[in-house]
Amino acid sequence: MPMSRFTLVLLCLVASASATATATDIPVRLDVATTHPVSGRLIVFAQRVDPAGPRPDSIDIESFAPPADTAIAARDVDDLDHGESVRVDADDVAWPGAFARLPEGDYWVQALLDTNHDYAHFGRTGGDITGPLRKVHLGAGGTFADTLVLDRVVPTLEPWTFDHGTLPMILDAAGHAKAHSHAYAFPSPSLEAFSGRQVMQRGWVLLPPGYDPKKRYATVYSLATFSGNVPRLTFDLTLIDMLMVQGILPPMVWVFPDYAARGGTHEFADSVNNGPWGEAFVRELIPWVEGHYPVDRTPARRLLTGHSSGGWASLWLQVRYPDTFGGAWSTGPDPIDFHDFLNTDLYAKGANAYRGADGSVTPAARRKGKVVANVEDVARIEHVLGDTGGQLSSFEWSFSPRGDDGRPVPLFDRRTGAVDPTVAAYWRRYDIVALLGPHPDAAVVKRLHVIVGAEDNYYLDGPVRRLAALPGLSPQVRIVEGRNHNDLHQVGEDRLGLFRTIGKEMGGVAGR
Repeated sequence: MPMSRFTLVLLCLVASASATATATDIPVRLDVATTHPVSGRLIVFAQRVDPAGPRPDSIDIESFAPPADTAIAARDVDDLDHGESVRVDADDVAWPGAFARLPEGDYWVQALLDTNHDYAHFGRTGGDITGPLRKVHLGAGGTFADTLVLDRVVPTLEPWTFDHGTLPMILDAAGHAKAHSHAYAFPSPSLEAFSGRQVMQRGWVLLPPGYDPKKRYATVYSLATFSGNVPRLTFDLTLIDMLMVQGILPPMVWVFPDYAARGGTHEFADSVNNGPWGEAFVRELIPWVEGHYPVDRTPARRLLTGHSSGGWASLWLQVRYPDTFGGAWSTGPDPIDFHDFLNTDLYAKGANAYRGADGSVTPAARRKGKVVANVEDVARIEHVLGDTGGQLSSFEWSFSPRGDDGRPVPLFDRRTGAVDPTVAAYWRRYDIVALLGPHPDAAVVKRLHVIVGAEDNYYLDGPVRRLAALPGLSPQVRIVEGRNHNDLHQVGEDRLGLFRTIGKEMGGVAGR
């Protein structure tokens, strides 16, 4: 797999650097007045200065698409008071390596205190504390002379607040969607029994244009991508409302559950770590919706859809509870066959998440045919950012057995990549293709609609191809040539074309 130029230069420097290179010890001071001491994961970002480029507003990193010019270091901080300073050893827990051995040059550097321990899941969230960028000279064993400050609190993201780059059509449609949406929140008895504390089921219900309370509408449960939560779901609400207004989707009641959990996204799968979220969905959420809104209670008119993590969850719920739902339209689902989990056969003898049987590096993400991340770097970045909320750890919180320490048992050794065969065997119960079996029930098969881009950015077409190989599944699976994870819904020049297709199919199944 081709390396980034930044990583290649780093490795060369690491190989040649003296073992006594000066450590990079970065002081960080809390300059925000707080009512009580604050704790969290303290992350320091460093980004190589581009002399020809603009000064960035902030520095961030995403594990499956790490910038080639960015490095991170981190540590946990407990009970930091206003005016106090702590030091981050940027040569200890760091990616892609020790800051002292970075390619020498000028860098933008910024600190972030992740008070919610969820940066790996959501990025910067309300209550986190950050500060201004500093321009410093790093590398070649140099020391860090400046003190970074934490002087501003990240504001809480409110529902119906969109990014600056949001499409104008979404901004224009948001008012109508807001008027037709209702937030819900109710306590879950089954999840409370599991955790010993109150756990709320939260989300949104979207009513169709021309809503008539005397009608009985079909219901669509729409499951979001990995970072979907109550505030972020309002983008999805607006898009679906706009499509119904335009007649692209038939008038139905749409439900958008928030399924963020401590470990990441719980996938609506019953788990010894996250709790019985699948049962809570079927036994609590559905009866709550059907008790509060005029929807048809027959299974044929309960539908599921979702993309990415939501693609996995929607498919899982349809297969796990086949008599509860009338159909699932799952796009770009997370790995649904663990013979091909991030390009690794988890069941193979001696399986390794970082290396193939021939010793080749295992890729994790690609863009336009070029590898942009490998599994080892994804794991190492998540390790620096913290031990909860990342995509890999999220899978473990959903699928792994619970360890003696109360945490999920890792699927693989983060140092070597060696897959634990006992954990892999436990994961089989969440392997959707394995659950369907070698001869899937025809009544279940006809309710599945799985769509993936042939060039999926995260290689998710591989597991879907294995699904298509099962008897009777080929007509239910669409592998779209020329499409990837992010542009899958585009058909020709129509950016929403796949929604039109899905809308027609849903209308044909549930009736209008």
